[in-house]
Amino acid sequence: MASNGKSEGQVWSGEGMTQDDLMLKDECILVNYMDEVIGHNNKYNCHKFAPGQPRGLLHRAFSVLLFDSDNRLLLQQRASSKITFPDIWTNTCCSHPLYGMKPCEVDSPEAIAAGDPKGVKAAAVRKLGHELGVPAAELDASRFKFLTRVHYWAIDVKTYGPEAIWGEHEIDHILLYRLNPGEKLTLKPNPEEVKATRWLGQAELKEAMTGQGDMPYWSPWFRIIAERLLHNWWQDLDAALKTDKYVDTKAIHRFDTAPEFHGGLGRAGPYLDSVVEAETVALKEGGEAKRRKVALGLQKDDCIIGFVGRGKAEVSSSAGDVKQGGYGKVPTHKTSKIDQLMRPLEIVSALRLKCTGLLENNMKGITDPDIQFCDDMLGKVSRSFAAVIRQLPTQLSIDICIFYLVLRALDTVEDDMEAYKGKEHEKQEELIHFGAKRLTDEKCSIKGVGAGDERTLVEQFGRVAR
Repeated sequence: MASNGKSEGQVWSGEGMTQDDLMLKDECILVNYMDEVIGHNNKYNCHKFAPGQPRGLLHRAFSVLLFDSDNRLLLQQRASSKITFPDIWTNTCCSHPLYGMKPCEVDSPEAIAAGDPKGVKAAAVRKLGHELGVPAAELDASRFKFLTRVHYWAIDVKTYGPEAIWGEHEIDHILLYRLNPGEKLTLKPNPEEVKATRWLGQAELKEAMTGQGDMPYWSPWFRIIAERLLHNWWQDLDAALKTDKYVDTKAIHRFDTAPEFHGGLGRAGPYLDSVVEAETVALKEGGEAKRRKVALGLQKDDCIIGFVGRGKAEVSSSAGDVKQGGYGKVPTHKTSKIDQLMRPLEIVSALRLKCTGLLENNMKGITDPDIQFCDDMLGKVSRSFAAVIRQLPTQLSIDICIFYLVLRALDTVEDDMEAYKGKEHEKQEELIHFGAKRLTDEKCSIKGVGAGDERTLVEQFGRVAR
């Protein structure tokens, strides 16, 4: 993966792009709990909170706190068209450094440790232009002051209700910037991004965040920053900007958000506060190495619980039955007969299958030849899964179909004992790098592996990747 100093990538442009377009175009930088880069994925997948990933995908972000020469903070109200947390007030600019950009926005651990993440700063200049219309020429990237990082997660229940599928899970790099006396800043907010702006002093912000005035709703990340960190910096702003008094390049401050940001379709509950407690104990017992091991282990545990779609409390509860699964003991799902009878559409589908053997295919009207290929392959490699997947809403059925075919392709490679006989190391490399190598190759073709329909699938896998 590229890091600071490399020139690979493309110059970003949001011209003519809707919020939906940007969700699919922009590639966020995936990180682990130690803020180490582990990959990249589009904003759509990163911000989707569901039973399989109830806290979305952890990615890197930044928050700019921009002050004028009178130490007033510039705030923005997010546009109504924003996918996550529309219409709420927040800090000057909050967004993501992206993978594949020029200049590069992927910072190395060394750059962060030195307190000079040039990639995040480049992203800040880019987004201040895109969201607020600030010309890049009016900003000096070297004047952004990196202070620390905040790890949080939040589900947008306010907008989407208790079954919300959108949220944020970020390690947020905090950047301060202040205008010099007499220095002017051009503001031409992009209506697709920003609904309103306002400059507030420290006391004014405290009053506004009580929720009693005309700024009642605030982003979960800025609430954490403001309540836990901001005012210490603000009352000593000269030192915060001109010295390293408040710079902390080692810590990652982890916070669970308020209960109003919990739940959603994945039923996610508090977690990061318990991670902090475990890290604190580990640091005392075994130093930084043990803290790191504990943090990454807890991240893995949370992901595994997410994969089985239930909370850890339910897994350990004696109230429900459990069975042995691929990830250990996982809860079984039971519903009463009355509950089943309260789902008429499922009853109709069951009767239709029982009496006619026919079920709906919500992908059948799609004319894209690659999706038609995927639908055809799905029916050939697994009729039972096809029957279920094809009944889902069209876009969801496409997503699940492709996901299933990717897994089937991996199984085909893993199960073929002849194609890799004497070359087991090649199979291992194929499986390890399948995601990075094959899923981005639109011309992908794996020859001589598998048999029958599975062989056709991997030979024309580029049609799935597209």
